[in-house]
Amino acid sequence: MFTFNIKDTRIQDLGGVSVPNASVQIAKTNLENFGPLLITHWGLSGPAVLKLSAYGARILADKNYQYNVVVNWLGIPTENILNDLQQLKNKHPKNKLSQKVLSRKYREDFGND
Repeated sequence: MFTFNIKDTRIQDLGGVSVPNASVQIAKTNLENFGPLLITHWGLSGPAVLKLSAYGARILADKNYQYNVVVNWLGIPTENILNDLQQLKNKHPKNKLSQKVLSRKYREDFGND
């Protein structure tokens, strides 16, 4: 098991931020895991990453540890999000989609208030 060393400017200042239920994939493989994810000072860690690295150890070694990581920060399948957005658009075609509406929708899905 190991963490992922990622040099990406989009997360470089986010060390210490955690997400309770993310999806982590290794691009162009069938490797995927879900669970808590932690952004560290040098990349990604947490149960989702550690389990994924354990499951895929041989595949990652065969790739000489050079691979792309795909993270779904919401932990909700992209298709579900797109369907939800389409339903909101159909239900309220003249309204602008607000962060408040999305936040309420996904808070309910996560069971938070």
